[in-house]
Amino acid sequence: LLRNDLGETYTILNNLAKKGYTPTNIGQITMFFDSKGIYLEDYLDYIPAYAFSKVEHFPSRWQQNGWLVIPPKIKELKFRCFAGCYNRSLQKVIMTGVETIEQDVFINCDELKEVFLGEHLHTLDYACFFNCDSMETIYVPNESVGKLVLKERREIFLPDSTKIINYNTQEEYK
Repeated sequence: LLRNDLGETYTILNNLAKKGYTPTNIGQITMFFDSKGIYLEDYLDYIPAYAFSKVEHFPSRWQQNGWLVIPPKIKELKFRCFAGCYNRSLQKVIMTGVETIEQDVFINCDELKEVFLGEHLHTLDYACFFNCDSMETIYVPNESVGKLVLKERREIFLPDSTKIINYNTQEEYK
């Protein structure tokens, strides 16, 4: 569940149980719910590898007006954490706090169309958007992130038709 050693992880799980959280499996990881919903972001600053791989439904707390909103506290998306999300389960993503998108994070997300990136993004690993053939637009907050996406376009496997647009100025990077 966490990057800590087994003893620390056990302590965290035990403390969550004492606070009334109920463990529930979603995808490849254990989530904890209380009466208000999911609180993964309270305990992690990353989404683990394969966490939501091939998942058709995401936590409702993360969904707003058709967008999957990754909590701002999440800084890293680990290897293939959203790989293979299909059947319209993942079409639009907002990830304003993410700094690192590791290899194959969105691989084979064939319905993914729009992505909002944040100003702190500094790493886009190889093939992070491989086989995202429906990708229409990546929105960026500033020129430096826009140039990063443009520079890495081939390495991250963006379709040629994908637009890279600054959501503050509406400028398109080509």
